Amino acid sequence: MLCGFKQAGLHEMMEKHSELAAHITRIQARYMASCQSAMLGLGRKSAEQRIAYLVAELYFRQRNRQLLPEDASSMPFPLTQEMLGDMTGLTPVHTNRVMRKLREDGVLEAGRQRLAILDLDRLVAIGEFYQLDVE
Repeated sequence: MLCGFKQAGLHEMMEKHSELAAHITRIQARYMASCQSAMLGLGRKSAEQRIAYLVAELYFRQRNRQLLPEDASSMPFPLTQEMLGDMTGLTPVHTNRVMRKLREDGVLEAGRQRLAILDLDRLVAIGEFYQLDVE
């Protein structure tokens, strides 16, 4: 659900409703931490780590929003290898190599519009993914 506010009205509402202000602040903090982590990862992580991190982040985002069951081992994955490359700063060719390696290593397997996570613990370890608990 989406609701637009004029900035002045939002500030007034946040002053009157401290719980809402705290919730908005938590959302913004999670978003900023996620952006910072992704930005830092571009400079210091290998291609395999970048892709593993992105897949783990997308998986846990869906699970935390209860779009996936707790024990889900696959998820909807409409991204192309070109999109994955754009999101991780890799060429499509390199993205393809990394995805093949992750498949051969038994970590994940991409299919049509779906991605199976074969070893979640290894995926998280490779990507150095740590869920932020900002709540």
